Formats: sequence, structure tokens, C-alpha cells
Amino acid sequence: MILSDEKCDFLESIASFLSPKDVELVFVDSK
Repeated sequence: MILSDEKCDFLESIASFLSPKDVELVFVDSK
């Protein structure tokens, strides 16, 4: 899955305050 830079920045901002497990859920949700 290739994300746009904008979406990557958005996910990184979420990742900065979520646990790695939560980040995995976000990535799965976005597919």
C-alpha cells in the first residue's frame, strides 16, 4: 500500500500519541 505524503504525515501525527498497536489498527482501517 502506497500512501500520499499528506496521508503519511497525518498518520505520523497520530502515531506520535498512539501506541504501536493502535497505529497498526489505523493502517488496517485505512486500506
